[in-house]
Amino acid sequence: MGDTASACASCGTVVAPFGSAYDKALLLSGSAYCPKCLPDLRFECHRCKRPLLVDDFDGGRAMVLLGRKYCDHCLEEAVGKNRHAAQTPASPSPALLDESGKRWLAARAHPRFLPPPHCTLTVHRQSVFGLLVGDVLRLWVDLSEGGLRAILRGTYAVDDRVKGAIVCPPRQLTMEFRGIVRYVKNTDRFPGSMVVGLRFDQPTPEFSQFLREIVDDPSSATPTPRKTQIPKTRAG
Repeated sequence: MGDTASACASCGTVVAPFGSAYDKALLLSGSAYCPKCLPDLRFECHRCKRPLLVDDFDGGRAMVLLGRKYCDHCLEEAVGKNRHAAQTPASPSPALLDESGKRWLAARAHPRFLPPPHCTLTVHRQSVFGLLVGDVLRLWVDLSEGGLRAILRGTYAVDDRVKGAIVCPPRQLTMEFRGIVRYVKNTDRFPGSMVVGLRFDQPTPEFSQFLREIVDDPSSATPTPRKTQIPKTRAG
């Protein structure tokens, strides 16, 4: 990013070229903003034009995907289109990266990535009932070293437990995991299903290393934001 200080695009305050606030401002707007002005930025979903705030990105209700911003509802369709459009196996695309490839860690423990197109996911409820229902996966939304988001058949609540596996044919590996539900949201696009955020439950070192290997590829960083893409700020 360089080591030259910049001026906040809103108030003109000198902004040091490092730190999570600086990285976040560049990723979302292409310009530098001070920590005081950053929360006032306004964006919109690329697909439905729904207003988005910086807090939506911090809270997982919005995401930058291949240089475009999506609300959590439209992200489901955007991820599906990107996965179906993949013609050959490729490295996963980081969902939140700045232009240098450095991870934006802001308020999130781990950055999210698109699911690797050469891997498949299965998810089962962690109960006897789960054996009868079978695989409940409808759509794999994203992946991080700490967990994943997916659309699952059925109804779920926070603290529910599931188990699953990520299969990677190129490596001839099947990595099993257990997960705890940390986030749920209804989805109109998939009747009888829910968007579920899972946290991996005590993953083994081998599983954690496997995740790092399939998602940690700085060469596939999202495009550099253009300086002309400056968002609107709060009136006044």
